[in-house]
Amino acid sequence: MPRLGPLERAVMDAMWATTTTAPSAPAARDLRHAVPKLAYTTVITVLDRLVDKGFLERVSNDRPHRYRPTGSQASYVAELMHEALAMTRCPMRALAAFVETATPDQLVALSSGLAGRTRRVGRRGSSISLREREEVLI
Repeated sequence: MPRLGPLERAVMDAMWATTTTAPSAPAARDLRHAVPKLAYTTVITVLDRLVDKGFLERVSNDRPHRYRPTGSQASYVAELMHEALAMTRCPMRALAAFVETATPDQLVALSSGLAGRTRRVGRRGSSISLREREEVLI
């Protein structure tokens, strides 16, 4: 997954915030309030790069171009978390360490998400080996 640079992150944060409240897809000029330090041409350039990276799609070919995120902010962060877990030899320990340092609000969100996931997965079982389970418990 491509990473977001600081300017791209500022624009994507604005896009994610705007698309949840706006009735239509925003144009570059609609984002100027969210990233006031950037020149209009810089915003256009960043939007085009975000289209090329797959974070945005252009929803109109008319001028001004309008853009829409291809995924949610939550799905982007979840993908970053998966990448971080894939970088370790023992992702189960990393998850356990995360849980140990999680805030109460994060624990509530995790618990809620796990309860929903458990209901969806049903009795298909786990792909975690007995050894991995033991490592988490250590």
